[in-house]
Amino acid sequence: MVALLLLSGTEAFSGDLKCYGKTSTTSHFVCGTYGNCTWWAAYMRPDIAAVISGSGWNGGQWHGNLVSEDFDVGLEPKVGAIVEFSEHVAYIEELGEKGSFSVSEMDATGQLGSGILHATYYPGSGNTYHRKTDLGTSVQGNWSLQGFIYRRQSGTNIYCDDISSLWGICWTPSSTDVSCQGGENWTLYDFEQGSMIDVSTNEYCLSTGGTGGGGDNDIPTKNSSVKVREIQISDDDDEMISHSLIKEPSQKYHIHSVLENTGDDDAYDIELQYWISENKTFGDDDDEYLASDWIDQIDAGESHEDRKTQDESGNQLRTPNQEGLFYIFAIVIVHEDNSANISDINDDDEYSKLTVKEYIPPPPPMEIKITDPSSGEKWKTDKNHSINWGTTNVPKGSHVKIEYYLYEKNKWYVLDDSTPNDGEKNWDMENKPYRDIIKKDTDAKIRITVVEYPEISIEVKFKIDHKK
Repeated sequence: MVALLLLSGTEAFSGDLKCYGKTSTTSHFVCGTYGNCTWWAAYMRPDIAAVISGSGWNGGQWHGNLVSEDFDVGLEPKVGAIVEFSEHVAYIEELGEKGSFSVSEMDATGQLGSGILHATYYPGSGNTYHRKTDLGTSVQGNWSLQGFIYRRQSGTNIYCDDISSLWGICWTPSSTDVSCQGGENWTLYDFEQGSMIDVSTNEYCLSTGGTGGGGDNDIPTKNSSVKVREIQISDDDDEMISHSLIKEPSQKYHIHSVLENTGDDDAYDIELQYWISENKTFGDDDDEYLASDWIDQIDAGESHEDRKTQDESGNQLRTPNQEGLFYIFAIVIVHEDNSANISDINDDDEYSKLTVKEYIPPPPPMEIKITDPSSGEKWKTDKNHSINWGTTNVPKGSHVKIEYYLYEKNKWYVLDDSTPNDGEKNWDMENKPYRDIIKKDTDAKIRITVVEYPEISIEVKFKIDHKK
């Protein structure tokens, strides 16, 4: 297999604190157009971000650098570890079968996608891995493993994190998980008193990402006077704008919003963030940042309408690749006074429902057509006749019911209540019971109905010439 050159994090220098709705503890790496693998790895591991300085932190250089910083490393994947390939770093989220592991990552080139990506790596030959996305799509190339970066020890097989300037937490990692959440024997320690407290759960562990909150801790707690009044979505053509939309996976859509400044003062430097989630509670793991717009000013008592069609990379907004019900909502942050508001979960106007499901085209319409007798044709009773018909898109093995109507008697009669749908039925009117029923000239009709699909039916009018 041809090796894939992935410059996922080859430039490392003073860059961005924010990237795709997340805020890191270091601005050492640029976010770039598509994201950056080194930015994401530092975001997910603040303990590593704390020791990063200077040059030489491209993807592929972390392993050697962090060994010199006394970080534990190895060749076994573990949850919470950074996996480093020759030119790429990613954060391990979960272990799979046969040595595979799932990661979250970014890619500066955009070859793997943009923003926060998820994939699974499977062992290949030698010291290589193969990458597949969560959709099972193979990606070209072998990924040469440099190693797995665990944590820095604080004592014998113990890892620690600072919770605040006063408190920290230490834990014993498991054989498969180096994170605080997946450890055991948690201990709180007090920097000032030098005391230690054993705790029975991982409730004091920091969440992964940024300063420990997975990004949502970046939202100011002070309520803003600028409110989210309405969130609606539409197809790419904007013809139908509503709070509910049904689309196929990976299809274009637009977001429409209305903000209102309910305060007495003008608001300045306003960031409007759009998010998508599988539920209406912000702060869960399934929240996904979509895009932002910046608004210079909304005067007191005034509203502002916004329309979003692209993500941060300039790509069209597209529905998720998986089926399900998703909620689109907004967060407004007024940076002037560090205040914010989030779509109200109790107000349906402030959310939109996006239902994603595969389009299953309706089956082609079933049709039936009588070819004999033709309309207006005259059939004599002293001759043998063949009723002929044809069907379209009617399943094989079906049956038809054949009836005839005599205007002279104003009555329907059954010729055959279930005969194979083979397109032909013989009718000898001189045989009983027909000769006892048809005793004079009359207008008549033939009706043929598909037994299994009674809504598929057709009639034709003809004449009967009675011969004595």
